[in-house]
Amino acid sequence: MGVEIKGLDGEQPGKAAIVTQGKVVNRIEALRLCQTEDSINPIMSYYAKGKRVDFSPAEVAAQQGGWAQEIKEAQNIFIIGVFINYEVDTHIWENLSLCRGNIHYFGGKDDKTYFDKWKDNIKKENIYFHEGYFDLAVEFITKYR
Repeated sequence: MGVEIKGLDGEQPGKAAIVTQGKVVNRIEALRLCQTEDSINPIMSYYAKGKRVDFSPAEVAAQQGGWAQEIKEAQNIFIIGVFINYEVDTHIWENLSLCRGNIHYFGGKDDKTYFDKWKDNIKKENIYFHEGYFDLAVEFITKYR
């Protein structure tokens, strides 16, 4: 009984548990790999304050850099049902605050308080709260095509 990890190829430099080349795959490819490979390394996972990036930190940094660049260039950003935790998830919310384009946030009544605090904190005018979730957002987004 237990878990066997094999076939990993990388080095352990001390700052991370495993350093290896990462490859971004879609859901279908990931499912196929689970059936054909003896190991799959995560590159990104859930964020927790103070958590180390144990797997492929260079790959994570590259993805975060790409994320920041896309945000800077976006004309419109649509955020649907994501909790606004700007004081902790700074790698997400600080980058969003730097967006020159419009930000449209879709959430419930309870989200409005957090949205207003974030909006006041970043002093951004072209940021909008929409009460509703996916169905409202899809209808709204289709107008921007």
